[in-house]
Amino acid sequence: MKRLPVLLGLLAVTLLSTPALAETPSAQRLLDQARRNMAPVNNYSVDVQLDVKGENMTIKGMTMTLYFKRPDKTRILAKQGFSAMPRSLTLGDVLAELAKNCRPALLRTEKKQGIDCYVIRLDPIRQGSQPPALLWLDKAHLLVRATRSGGPFPVKSEWKYARVDEKYDLPRRIDAQITAPQSAGFGRRGRRDPDEPGRRANARTPAPGPGGPTQTMHATLSFSNYRVNKGIPDSFFTSKDPPRR
Repeated sequence: MKRLPVLLGLLAVTLLSTPALAETPSAQRLLDQARRNMAPVNNYSVDVQLDVKGENMTIKGMTMTLYFKRPDKTRILAKQGFSAMPRSLTLGDVLAELAKNCRPALLRTEKKQGIDCYVIRLDPIRQGSQPPALLWLDKAHLLVRATRSGGPFPVKSEWKYARVDEKYDLPRRIDAQITAPQSAGFGRRGRRDPDEPGRRANARTPAPGPGGPTQTMHATLSFSNYRVNKGIPDSFFTSKDPPRR
């Protein structure tokens, strides 16, 4: 009979612990739910302003229009002159691109921008293919709040959002700190320059390899005038000279 209180105590501890463990989601489940939340956004276009300040480069008020259509079609057209986009920043289906060929692991929770976030490490499936990255996912809305990549050219970014059409949370501002080779520049895309069919709009020529001198650049992308689910034909992304939309 002396064992009964002990057994009851162990049972109580088990029952109290099980719900807490069950409430801790897996990293993959969090990413899957975050992508489901964004699934209603089938396509959009948005005006983007880019400002960059670096040791060897300054860009002030470059304006362009970004077009996106699921699953992975993007295109950028300059509003004036030429367009450029940091090769290290991901736009469009952000979570799919960040987690591609990676195995996610939930590390902890912490605040970012004063918001409670899950911290998820993205480990590459193939060792040596790329360094691990960190992702801060807003606990309440499962939005990307910050990213950090490793390697010889690390990138840090913080994301802020706007409520669009009273139902979509889409980026309003991205602030990034980019370490790059001193010789690296941004890819250019003239308003009427032809694109290769199927090529991503933010694809760029490969950056120089590690080992040389580096520079730190601070880039800010500001987004405005979203047009969501208005319909963009596939041909728009492969046309050599698409009409302005």
